[in-house]
Amino acid sequence: MQLADAMLTRFEDPQHGGFFFTSHDHEALIQRSKVAQDNASPSGNGMAAQTLQRLSLLTGETKYSAAAERCLKLYLPALEQAGSYHSSLCTALAEHLHPASLLVLCGPAGEVANWQAALRSSYLPEVMLLALTEKITGLPGALNKPVTETTTAWLCQGAQCLPPITALEELRSALQA
Repeated sequence: MQLADAMLTRFEDPQHGGFFFTSHDHEALIQRSKVAQDNASPSGNGMAAQTLQRLSLLTGETKYSAAAERCLKLYLPALEQAGSYHSSLCTALAEHLHPASLLVLCGPAGEVANWQAALRSSYLPEVMLLALTEKITGLPGALNKPVTETTTAWLCQGAQCLPPITALEELRSALQA
């Protein structure tokens, strides 16, 4: 969150959206560019939008998703015109339109590892899975789940979560739905 906040403070264009390649306190330049097009590596704007959306999902902090949305709105005409040049932004747009589900597994390390192994056999590209095997303080609300003696799963879409799930087969059914 500290890194994302620093990125928003130093690189975001809050008026027009997107992120500059150089920070606001950089030496004076003729132009501060905002790169949207992918090259050998993904564009910073595409990766920033993806990362901010995922961070918003994890933390519940809407300022991150709002910054990602401003970035996507800025580059939407470019995506419509030449989407293949902007793969990372297209990925961010797809995640914006169909947000990932958050799956939090809590419990003893060995049992959680077994659940993770069982879930790996399924293709779950729209699920962000986090495993917590010990109590960690200071976690944001979406991750602040109790670690008990048996594995428990919380499956959330946005701010809404299903009731806690304590059976692996029940979790698989919920993920298929």
